[in-house]
Amino acid sequence: MDIIRLSAVFINRQPTNECTFEVSINGGGFRPANGGASGTASVELPPTPRPLPLEIRATPTTNHHFRVEEGRFEYRWNGELVAIRVPKEFMPPRGIRSSGHNSISVVVVLSRVRDRTNDVLASLARVPGSRVGHPPTSWPPSAWDTPSLANPRYIASPPVRAGNLYFDLRTIDPDTEDLVLEVAGVDAPQLIAVSWPRALRRTIDSDPTPFLIYFHPTVGQNVGAGFYEGPDLGSYPFGWDYLFYGLWRYLNYMGDPITVDPYPKGLPYQVAASGKHAVLVLPLNKKRIEVGAFLDAASAEELLREIQAFMFRREGIYEPPELGRTALAAFSDGNPLVARFLGLLINQRHLFYQNILKEVYMFDAPRNSVLNWVAQAIRWARAGDGTDKMIRIYTRNNSPSHSTLLGQSTPAVPLFVASSSNGLRTAAVLPMAAWRSTDWQTVHQLISATMLTDAFRRSGF
Repeated sequence: MDIIRLSAVFINRQPTNECTFEVSINGGGFRPANGGASGTASVELPPTPRPLPLEIRATPTTNHHFRVEEGRFEYRWNGELVAIRVPKEFMPPRGIRSSGHNSISVVVVLSRVRDRTNDVLASLARVPGSRVGHPPTSWPPSAWDTPSLANPRYIASPPVRAGNLYFDLRTIDPDTEDLVLEVAGVDAPQLIAVSWPRALRRTIDSDPTPFLIYFHPTVGQNVGAGFYEGPDLGSYPFGWDYLFYGLWRYLNYMGDPITVDPYPKGLPYQVAASGKHAVLVLPLNKKRIEVGAFLDAASAEELLREIQAFMFRREGIYEPPELGRTALAAFSDGNPLVARFLGLLINQRHLFYQNILKEVYMFDAPRNSVLNWVAQAIRWARAGDGTDKMIRIYTRNNSPSHSTLLGQSTPAVPLFVASSSNGLRTAAVLPMAAWRSTDWQTVHQLISATMLTDAFRRSGF
């Protein structure tokens, strides 16, 4: 007698009962497998023919995970089940022969994320009438990637010399694997852009995975100005503005940020320019809800583990390492969202807040939010294992918060990037004159378009 034993797991191979199984044998219709406890099932195979075609379907019973595409197998002889066309959610079958019987274990991984990159590209290609002429002439993109870009300016090291900002002209290829994942069971973020440096190899003995979570400014502030929602713009999450302004322009530059366009952020390029590596995770904000699940430490950790597990499965690895050093950054009024995350008592009790999150960066927060942000960051740095927690702030204007952060007086000059004696804290004031601009919005954008490189150079990654 030959038996297929079916079971379901989710991240970290935790068993789940939120799944039912159906099996098609030898081209017949799908029928429910014999149910067992805790999401397990089994099906007894007929003695002939051999080889025997099989299809297995796993369906989650809640909206917490996505449906798994059917796996096509062929059962041969002596407990050998061969994968013919099988999605990565099916772990390799394991056969056990006992007392003349063959038992084959098939384990399905239920995932909260799935790849929607091609759908995102298709949506971006359909430029709304109100946006015609806005994207570059090379639009639409043929791939969701971050190709080599010739000679934009990157902030130099050190960034300030003789009272001036300095930049380096460099040609950089971030060499990342880029995709957009859809998230099941949340109001927001329903899409997350992921940029995974290929230098962070995914193998059975990989080190813990480092992450950078980056909060976009709130989209709600721009809806009234005609962005994100309106006639012919579509809707969240696949509306054109959401994908272009919320994701594409944060991953890519559209020329030199200093001389061409300060609004695109080129985040993977800035990370690569630092010489360090971390997986960029960019949640897609939604009006009112904004970053949603990422404001909860437990949910944020779970989503990072889901992303990590998904990416390792692509390499055939079903036991990824632990989460590594993680940073949380934000630009403009995304920073109050970081302060809210750090200020929530339920988060402060969570191990992700205490020991996994190791760095927080502020890029030009609203002036009235800086004091609270710094206070929350200092509290976080003292929690858990705080010996290597890092705080970096970059603003246009000086304030008492800068000296509070550093634990010492700030330099008596209008432009500075100063660090504490142990290097764990950095406070930078980058006034408009330093950028040779009289437009506050341009300088506001340039701080986030350039200074992530400095923060990462000083990081523990």
